[in-house]
Amino acid sequence: MNKIMNILMVAIVFAAVSCDYNSKNFPGYNDSNTPKDIKTLEYTMTDDDYKTVANNSTNKGLAKADGKEAELKQIETQKAFNAIITAEKYAPALIAFKFPTLDEGSAVRLTYNYKNVASTPLYIDTLSHAGWYNLNKNDYDTAYSTSSDTTYFKSVAQANSNMSKILKGKFPTAPKDSMLLVTYDVKISGSNVSTATLWKNNGTAWTHYNNSSVYVMQKADYTTMNIKYDNFSGTQADTYLPAFLKNKYPYATKNKKVGIAYKFFNSGKTTVKADEYVYDGTNWAKTSNISTEKRTDQFVKHNGKWMYNPSVTINLPPIRNDAVIMAYYQAAVDWVWENIDQPAGCTAKGQGYVTSFGNNDYYGGMSAFYNNIDMRPDKAREQVAKSTIDAIKNAYPASMTDEQVEAKMTENLIVELNGMLQKKHPEAAPVEGIDVIYTINIPIFKGTPVEQNTHTIQYKVVGQGKFEYVDGSLKPIK
Repeated sequence: MNKIMNILMVAIVFAAVSCDYNSKNFPGYNDSNTPKDIKTLEYTMTDDDYKTVANNSTNKGLAKADGKEAELKQIETQKAFNAIITAEKYAPALIAFKFPTLDEGSAVRLTYNYKNVASTPLYIDTLSHAGWYNLNKNDYDTAYSTSSDTTYFKSVAQANSNMSKILKGKFPTAPKDSMLLVTYDVKISGSNVSTATLWKNNGTAWTHYNNSSVYVMQKADYTTMNIKYDNFSGTQADTYLPAFLKNKYPYATKNKKVGIAYKFFNSGKTTVKADEYVYDGTNWAKTSNISTEKRTDQFVKHNGKWMYNPSVTINLPPIRNDAVIMAYYQAAVDWVWENIDQPAGCTAKGQGYVTSFGNNDYYGGMSAFYNNIDMRPDKAREQVAKSTIDAIKNAYPASMTDEQVEAKMTENLIVELNGMLQKKHPEAAPVEGIDVIYTINIPIFKGTPVEQNTHTIQYKVVGQGKFEYVDGSLKPIK
């Protein structure tokens, strides 16, 4: 028994010594029993991923709470997010499923499909808001100014000349620009023919709506399709119209577009609908008002949860002739010219902080030639001394020490980088509930050659294309 106790005591002492040794020599050793798995990854969604999004239990709960269960299910077949089922809200569950081992601070830049609803052509939108009216016996009596059994017009001309009077009497308070699809009978070649035409209220009268790009479906058209009534229902329009148009316009040229107005019956109610069709040279197809595009958003793991976070890190190392990097430096120099030099009175580059070359400045020191930040006090003094504008000429007076010049240029650099972000990232926008941060890594040159970024600085997005310096964030990279 004593032997067992002695062994146990030795084990306890050894464990205590080991823990003390590890905690002193490996900071954070006791924070976790497993290594940290912190990564920044790029991932493009596959078709199967959209199925995962649609069937994920967490997402189903979110959709149920929003009353969007049907819309979530459609993601599986549409294979794209949209304005209703957004990546911001429904992609985190997918990322948690795909990357279960990633730890706090990890980031995933997710590329996905997004269905964007484009604007409907104006004339189609107008037609889709039309009402409809079927003339009755009283309306024909109005046209004939007498009561009779005649329930048709004797000619198209008679219909056109009397329609405004009929519609004004029937709809005296109709607003200007309102439209009606009117059906009536007219005698043509000895036979009564059911006709449908469009009429528009111009504020004082109803006028016949003439648009060579619009065809109004007639009762005879439905008859040729073996449709009993003069309207479509269900999916009939999508099914029958491509073939109908091919027969209607046998000599159509490629890319010809036609708007089709028709009556549509659903749930006991008849309304007017309109679609636009385009001919591809072989077939007619309904033009799609939905386009699919690729989008990329960033998600970061914070407090154990994946959250949409479009924070950006911009690396601007001193690599000469790199077009992407150069564009950032040049944007900064241009900002100084537009917002500092010109307002001060400069009319030509070289008269202010921006040099005559136009690709570097000594306000904050940005150089699109070397792709670095030149903080040499002597060069800054040399540049501003050329100016005839007092505010610039005296920016770095001889009374300033080199350290003071550097301090002033550093203040200016914070302002200049903000201007650079405004020019390069006007799309940046705040996100409710999180801080959207733009981190910029930069190389500051003070006479000793630099081959990599030496400092970092951060800005918070505070409005559309607006940024605010994060106090104390400009510091050396350790």
